[in-house]
Amino acid sequence: MNKRVGVPEKERALVLQGGGSLGAYGAGAYSALYESLSKMDIEKGKPIFDIIAGTSIGAINAAVLVSYVVENETYEGSAERVVDFWNYLSKESIAETNPFFKPWWDYWHTIDREVASGEAARTYYSAKEFAIFGVPSVFYPHGPTHDNKFFDSDNIW
Repeated sequence: MNKRVGVPEKERALVLQGGGSLGAYGAGAYSALYESLSKMDIEKGKPIFDIIAGTSIGAINAAVLVSYVVENETYEGSAERVVDFWNYLSKESIAETNPFFKPWWDYWHTIDREVASGEAARTYYSAKEFAIFGVPSVFYPHGPTHDNKFFDSDNIW
């Protein structure tokens, strides 16, 4: 086999997928993967990953990881950094903070199976709350604005 100078025999890549909240899953998966890989014998001075890439929210997670590694010149602490990033973005909905919400729905669900379960209701109302009011540090919904160029009151964007 012909070896080329400067080309490693093996490289390890981390590719993170997109998909909104799947980024939180990716953060947890990275934490578990990092913990496992950091226990293995890795060549001294060789990075755990040679390539880190992602798409959409995966690219944001990748940027958080790479910026941490570049800043600190080590992967140690990178798993905590990406989890901290997701904790910063996370917000509990009113349905999640109310201790009576799920039990109330589950009670009615036992009486009538057509009524949503507590978990289904929590998911529904949390998504509705975030769509209407936004999520701090992530996004806020824009209200409709009138286009006054043509004096058309129905022209709302």
